[in-house]
Amino acid sequence: MCNRFDKDLLKTYPIKMRMTFFHKISFVIIILLFNSMVIFPQWMQTNGPYGGKIFSFATNGNNVFAGTNGGVYHSTDNGTTWNAVNNGLPVAAGNVNALAINGNNIYAGIGGSGVYLSTNNGLSWTGINNGLPNTVYALALQGNNIYAGIFGNGIYLSTDNGTSWSDVNNGLTNKYVSSIAVKGN
Repeated sequence: MCNRFDKDLLKTYPIKMRMTFFHKISFVIIILLFNSMVIFPQWMQTNGPYGGKIFSFATNGNNVFAGTNGGVYHSTDNGTTWNAVNNGLPVAAGNVNALAINGNNIYAGIGGSGVYLSTNNGLSWTGINNGLPNTVYALALQGNNIYAGIFGNGIYLSTDNGTSWSDVNNGLTNKYVSSIAVKGN
């Protein structure tokens, strides 16, 4: 037979179990929230580039390039320091809206000036605009093909590293292109 103490214990046991379960769940949630702040990467402000807006980024190994309204900036230390690399770029002509990298070739799409190529990590740039309208908003690379999104003129393609360009707008109903993505080879 059960005495009064045993009956009271049986009545309260489920409540104690629920409180224990609640405490365990609460503890797990707190631990997960705390660890998520430690485990997941956090954004950190770097030392520039200052003085303008950043419109594009591209990376190649340890090299980080930022396209701004003041030209192209280059960092080799994850953004701790930045150097302008604008020799040959018409910086006053427009924003560096797009950057793309294929091997040693860095392409900069500049609004108002077209596409420029650097083969030496941005130390010097050469215009590659034969047949290309000048308001470049986007660049995409696919193998040896370079695609340029020209705001108001659609998409242009170069198959010879920018020596010549031709429009590839067949079926394109809106020619105000501000971004491009390519899939596959």
